[in-house]
Amino acid sequence: MKDTIKHHTVIAFDFGKSTDKSSANYALAEYVYRNYKQNAVIYAQTLIYEILKGFGDDKMMKNVYEVASLGSNLTGKPNREGRIGDSYEVLEDVSEVLLKGSAILIVAQKYHSPRVRRQAQKLGFVAIVKRGLPSVWSKHDEQPWVRSFFVWWLRELFIARPKLKKYGRL
Repeated sequence: MKDTIKHHTVIAFDFGKSTDKSSANYALAEYVYRNYKQNAVIYAQTLIYEILKGFGDDKMMKNVYEVASLGSNLTGKPNREGRIGDSYEVLEDVSEVLLKGSAILIVAQKYHSPRVRRQAQKLGFVAIVKRGLPSVWSKHDEQPWVRSFFVWWLRELFIARPKLKKYGRL
């Protein structure tokens, strides 16, 4: 099916802390660059933003905005107490500049994207997740839950989801 939307709003989410060429974040940045460099306004979390900047495409970077992991450069607000830099906070920051009900394309690691989509919908976005998102695991990341599918799902099921539900973020 051909994509008939002429202009996209993309939100790209970091996955772990690694930025080397074998990392999920690098794969996500390449995905954004390959698919949306000419027809999108891109809100990218800090690590993906830095990788995109490193590609040296000044024309594309005019439409890319950093959404910092802790304290948003997008809204100009300082860090808020209790912020942990998760995907929900990134979406909260973007919700301050986009209209409620806006359609957004979610770019996140394949197994992270279902949670991000639910969180975006909770904040009033029409969240679209396309097929073909990178499913790369960052084998050497300092965060163990982004190294493998097994550890990711254990964390999601027993730590992340219950905690996010408790705080109204899922």
